[in-house]
Amino acid sequence: MGQNLIFYTVAGTVIGAAMQWTGFGLGSAMFGSFIMPPIILIGWKIVKIKGLV
Repeated sequence: MGQNLIFYTVAGTVIGAAMQWTGFGLGSAMFGSFIMPPIILIGWKIVKIKGLV
């Protein structure tokens, strides 16, 4: 659980900053920083289960 919290914090910050840098508004950047980390984690777990990594 601790690793997921660290991942969420770092990924959310990086995604939010990248979205603001590319010109998205504050609301869109916050929404993206909340939505993208769980999607990335779910995708990573699916890839591991399928044995693609």
